Amino acid sequence: MQNRRIAFVYLSLIVISFLILLNGCQGQQEETKMTDQQMIERGKFLVTVGGCDDCHTPKNFGENGPELDMTRRLSGHPSGTPVPPVDTSLIHQWAYMSHDLTMAVGPWGVTFSANQSWSMACTWPRRRTAFST
Repeated sequence: MQNRRIAFVYLSLIVISFLILLNGCQGQQEETKMTDQQMIERGKFLVTVGGCDDCHTPKNFGENGPELDMTRRLSGHPSGTPVPPVDTSLIHQWAYMSHDLTMAVGPWGVTFSANQSWSMACTWPRRRTAFST
């Protein structure tokens, strides 16, 4: 008797989930074209909410600690910055970040954050980001 109840509950959940999915697929939505300004605002929103600046924007160190260098926003790891020495014997399952969070060292090797700026995006054919610096 107990097994039948459990089977009934699971079967009911599967049927209800399927009906919800089927109902969601039936809705017809109108496609609205975004203007360039709306795309830029949407891009700013996504960059802000996604925290892209945290890793892809170099930092300046001042009285308040690290601050984003907005003159180099989304430019990635500065190519002239030397890589500090890292004791690789300490790296097993950990990753070490550089002081400005634009470089990581882990068991895979060294990773640098990439340039995500508008000038870089313009070099990709038919692919543009909606955020300009």
